[in-house]
Amino acid sequence: MPSFVPVSDLLNFSKKTCIVTGSSRGIGASICKRFADAGANIVVNYSSDKSAAVQIANQVRDFGCKAIVVKADVSSKVQVQKLFHVTLETFETVDILVNNAGLYPHSSLVDMTEEEWDTVFGVNLKGMALCSQEAGKIMIEKGKGGRIINITSIESFLPLLGHSHYVSSKGAALMFTKSAALEFGPYGITVNAVAPGLINAPELSNRAPDLIERYIQRTPLNRIGEPVEVADACLFLASKMASWITGHTLSVEGGLLSGEAF
Repeated sequence: MPSFVPVSDLLNFSKKTCIVTGSSRGIGASICKRFADAGANIVVNYSSDKSAAVQIANQVRDFGCKAIVVKADVSSKVQVQKLFHVTLETFETVDILVNNAGLYPHSSLVDMTEEEWDTVFGVNLKGMALCSQEAGKIMIEKGKGGRIINITSIESFLPLLGHSHYVSSKGAALMFTKSAALEFGPYGITVNAVAPGLINAPELSNRAPDLIERYIQRTPLNRIGEPVEVADACLFLASKMASWITGHTLSVEGGLLSGEAF
């Protein structure tokens, strides 16, 4: 049973190691910086944009924390094993895993190819499972518990047109979170999910201005979210404040899911 922890220590991640998949930009990059601000050493994972990943690692170091950059396609078991092997070589352990890597394509179900479906599920769901598997093995072996946080989506609850592959993968990720929580709980490992709503990104206003407007109109807080707000939710779930929370999905969406049905 956890003892009383001073407030000043609740968000202290000093000497902790955190892997964030798909973290060269956007939500993943913000998660890296938030955990570094709390004292954690960071593994910045990327699949294609090395320069962006290096930039995030340098920003992490500005907080006085250590950071490494590791290229790995999370849909590949061999590359996932490499990601964790390099992490152990550098930091000797894994305390926190944030499964952030994900694909968000648009394709109608009628026109969708088998390859498109498999690629989305390979990253969004298989990658989550492979990384959780490796992290779980390490956390169990070390015997000090741990935190696994999966980035899902409000599309786990509400679908959008053209996203049948995406919403299916994220819906499955929600149930995977619950299942992993059952398996890892006895070892002191919590597994939770964060389900973001529409999050601001540099290309969003040009790509989908109508989507932004619709979202704002339906959301009680009357705005879209910022990446740091998703990062804050992850920080909470990884902290000592969330020591008795597992198998839960925390929606971070400005209240959209509370809106009127009609």
